[in-house]
Amino acid sequence: MPNGRRHRGSCNRVAEGNHSDQFPVPLMHGGGGTSANMNINEVLATRATQLLAAAHSDLTVHPNDHVNASQSTNDTYPTAMAITLLDRAAPALAALAHLREAFLSKAAEYDKQPRLGRTCLQDAVPLTVGQHTVRRPPGSSEPTRSCTPPPRHCTRSR
Repeated sequence: MPNGRRHRGSCNRVAEGNHSDQFPVPLMHGGGGTSANMNINEVLATRATQLLAAAHSDLTVHPNDHVNASQSTNDTYPTAMAITLLDRAAPALAALAHLREAFLSKAAEYDKQPRLGRTCLQDAVPLTVGQHTVRRPPGSSEPTRSCTPPPRHCTRSR
């Protein structure tokens, strides 16, 4: 489908940072995101139609019919924001994983070193530094991942 390829091409160019001057609507502006969503649809449709015209085609790409494909902004906008957040969180999650490994290393290094536990500034149960360092949420072997469950619409069925 020729206009599908052109539509993907226009999406790739926008994702690469091209055509940012075509987005006058602030991303965070109150409301449900309809104006930002439609702005994106219109830019993608216009660019895809331009690519089709450059390839000597009479086909056009419509912002609602072809790009938005009659999806509700209430579905697309939160999904796009969740995917963006998960993508942008990757460096922080990698740093947290590195920090976790450093804590585990120190826990092993000081595994036998006693330390006095404290509660409300009073003496409590004696622990080793290793026991104190490796605490994590119950049932979690990967604490950084347990804090960021995938959005329910991004999970695969088994």
